Amino acid sequence: MELVPFDPSLADSWDQTVRDSRNGHFQFLRSYMDYHADRFEDASYLLRNKGRWVAAVPGHSIGADGWASHRGLSYGGLVLAPELQTPDVIELFRLLNRDLASHGIRRAFWRPIPWIHHREPSEELLYLLHRQGARLVARNLSTVVDVHAHREFQRLRRRRIRTALEADLQCRSTDDLDSFWPLVETRLEAKYGLHPVHTLDEIRLLRERHPEHIRLYGAFAGDDLRAGCLVYLSDPVFHLQYLHSSEEGRESGAPDLLVDWMLKEPATPYRWLHFGHSCERGGAFLNAPLLFFKEGFGGRPVVIDEWECDPEAERFDDG
Repeated sequence: MELVPFDPSLADSWDQTVRDSRNGHFQFLRSYMDYHADRFEDASYLLRNKGRWVAAVPGHSIGADGWASHRGLSYGGLVLAPELQTPDVIELFRLLNRDLASHGIRRAFWRPIPWIHHREPSEELLYLLHRQGARLVARNLSTVVDVHAHREFQRLRRRRIRTALEADLQCRSTDDLDSFWPLVETRLEAKYGLHPVHTLDEIRLLRERHPEHIRLYGAFAGDDLRAGCLVYLSDPVFHLQYLHSSEEGRESGAPDLLVDWMLKEPATPYRWLHFGHSCERGGAFLNAPLLFFKEGFGGRPVVIDEWECDPEAERFDDG
């Protein structure tokens, strides 16, 4: 096996490795990863075995002695070809740790790809981090709905959906990012004093590059957008990246109607509808009202972790 640092000449090989993998995500494609290359110094790797690319490791540098996979994306970790077995992945991890250590890296941070994104079971990294003596530094509680399971909505959610139907709100796909983005910015600023992770120009760029993976749905009163949801589609997950509404939309139940409609319409080809996490400060604070909204649709918890380890602390002495 040969571990190869990524460079732009390998972009096509990288993307094909991600597409063919058993646990990859479209965010790992270079056309997505590289949109913020000015903010994250790329330090990714490819693994070649017998002339064939079989794994990708998205990563970036942090200061003089740090490396992460990947703080500019939702997740990171080891993106693995279906044929790789556990001994192969152990060897990949050994090669990676040795290369990182040789470059003076003493702190490696990992955000493993959650199991809901796996098309085949792929939790080798969690075991390897345990063997490496990794330390859990963040654990966020996320919420997932099984799209094809029977869901009993909470009474409040059902009542809000009825209110929206009585107001004759209609849900549909839309391209109107210009109307949606002010809802995102206004709500995040008013509620949390925050700005969106992406700018409108960045979202436009990413949507142009990945129209099959990034879509916008809305709940409308006539032509007036009352609630919108920008979704990331990566089989088997239908991820709600941004879900926001106007004040009128909240009063009329527009977000509730939109989630209900998405579960019945565009989400049906997928296994999981993922709301995202409801935590702040690495999981130290749980936003209970936000969690209540998500679990009102039958959502249940999945954790999203970040781990830190020392690449030099190799502990693989099995026979």
